[in-house]
Amino acid sequence: MDKATAQAALLVADLLAFIAAVGCTDYQFNQLALRLFAHQYEFNAPFRSFCQRRGATLRNVKSWSDIPAVPIDAFKAMEL
Repeated sequence: MDKATAQAALLVADLLAFIAAVGCTDYQFNQLALRLFAHQYEFNAPFRSFCQRRGATLRNVKSWSDIPAVPIDAFKAMEL
């Protein structure tokens, strides 16, 4: 199993556990959102390019609220 597949499998398992949990803290939500952002940034070139054009990088995204929202039309224009 390659790095991307292994990371994705672990992330999916953690996301499903998070969804199934009864409640969470803001800290837990933020940490999971940042992990998801980092994974997508590393392995999804169109998303990384979108983020870079908006000044969002792994170095300066410190909170889930720093992650740029992808407009719905972007999903029509490219595969994200």
